Amino acid sequence: MKTPTKLVTKRTILRRFKEKDFQAFNLFMTNTEAVKYLLFTDEQKTTKGIKELFDYTIQSYSDEMEMFSLTIADKSSDEFIGSVGAAPDFQDDANCVQIYWSLLPEFWSKGYATEATNILIKYLLQQEKVNKIKAYSHPNNDRSLKVAKKVGMKDLGISFIEAIGLESRCFVITDED
Repeated sequence: MKTPTKLVTKRTILRRFKEKDFQAFNLFMTNTEAVKYLLFTDEQKTTKGIKELFDYTIQSYSDEMEMFSLTIADKSSDEFIGSVGAAPDFQDDANCVQIYWSLLPEFWSKGYATEATNILIKYLLQQEKVNKIKAYSHPNNDRSLKVAKKVGMKDLGISFIEAIGLESRCFVITDED
């Protein structure tokens, strides 16, 4: 799966992380409300862990990684407001990827996640080996549920995900949807 350089929506630019994004990424990772439903370890939420995760993300662009994370940047200022990404879904077949979206709380409920996720899905479904996209969400994350439904994903209900040892709500969209 090729990491896009830039995807543009009406109000955002999805682009590779840059060093200038670190401060805002750090604010995101240390905001307990922002990461409430996300599966970051306690170590990843420390200053050292945040920096390692950030550096790993930037390094991944030069590797032949099968996953990627992109900054969601405000189109007018190019400032970090959140992130989206994709990775192979090891719960499913080889042509399935899973995606995520996350935003700083001040950008919640304004359509940014829906806008960014829509273009990410469109990009992924144009990739040769992708015909199914899944997203997993904490069962209580109502905002995530709304985004998944707005971008046309079908709710498959709650199931136990062995890889993470937790129950999760699963959503799916295919190239036929």
